[in-house]
Amino acid sequence: MMNSGYGYGQAGASWLVMALMVLAFWSAVVGLLIYLLHRGQARPDRVRPVSNEAEQILAERLARGEIGKEEFTNRRKALRVGRGKWLNRRTSIVIGVTTALVLSGFSLGAFGGGSNHSRFGFPARSTCTSPNLSGAVVNVALIDMGGMMFSGPMRLSTDQTTVSSGTVSFLATNYGSRTHELVILPLSNSQIAGDRPVGGDGKIDEAGSLGEASNTCGDGAGEGIAPGASSWVTVTLAPGRYEVLCNLRGHYAAGMYSELTVS
Repeated sequence: MMNSGYGYGQAGASWLVMALMVLAFWSAVVGLLIYLLHRGQARPDRVRPVSNEAEQILAERLARGEIGKEEFTNRRKALRVGRGKWLNRRTSIVIGVTTALVLSGFSLGAFGGGSNHSRFGFPARSTCTSPNLSGAVVNVALIDMGGMMFSGPMRLSTDQTTVSSGTVSFLATNYGSRTHELVILPLSNSQIAGDRPVGGDGKIDEAGSLGEASNTCGDGAGEGIAPGASSWVTVTLAPGRYEVLCNLRGHYAAGMYSELTVS
């Protein structure tokens, strides 16, 4: 069967969260720059070399005795304050918001570009045709903010959190722009999803793995799921708690994990 686009509920929601994070990042950067600019404007007492014509005229009048030193100082300060107030608060807000939105758009555009992407920046559908999978089918969306100038958040979302014990198939679709994989590991009663220790190689220990889908357009283990593609695996699960995750370098620590309960 063709994977016809699962993931827009959760992938779209995750994209919205990521977009808000990107907007918050650029808003903080632009806000800091404007704050520093205004802070500099608020210090007109910091003397700069007399360079413009108006200040030169004031200096000449002071030299000829036409004005006193106090009047010279006050008039020069007024000139500099007036020159420094080119950016008022309302203008600052408009420029800041516009700049943050434009930078966010460029960043998200870098992530979402490509011929096989929907208007949300994710593939319109998987490029793979998967077989009729047996048992309960858990659709998994692998999501990232790759392609940006900084390493963004990643997510792994499932279309259900509870399934019945027995045969369970996992259909993992890569909605990001980086290679991903799906690994299934049991969780003990005391374990929490996302809390596994990460080694120096950026990965967790896969001991006890029950299955893996990392073969682009194929079943089982492989070299990773290419962007826009899918992989699948069918396993037998006993009642309990399980963690589905991506264990490529740094991906688990970046947030690519989810818990599944088997009843």
